[in-house]
Amino acid sequence: PVRLLLIVENTPDKVMEAVRRSAEVTELVTNRWIRLVAFSPNGAMHVYRNGEFEPVTETVKVPEVAASYDWFGGKLEHLPIARVTATAAHASVEL
Repeated sequence: PVRLLLIVENTPDKVMEAVRRSAEVTELVTNRWIRLVAFSPNGAMHVYRNGEFEPVTETVKVPEVAASYDWFGGKLEHLPIARVTATAAHASVEL
């Protein structure tokens, strides 16, 4: 099954505070329908596993693109993650 990966730019505590505001979101995260990563302002990443955030220690080279369409455009298959580096003002694409 396909899962949704959410990378939220905030500390793990603040991310969980937001998740717990909704019983439905809490259930989706707890049952792993949503994979959750907290990307702290200091650059540290924590992934939510087994009821808690764990530091991400492995290093993975993530492809970077200027706009999300550069990554998914013309593709139908499931894609790995990529980092979109452009700001919202510069990331618009005509379809």
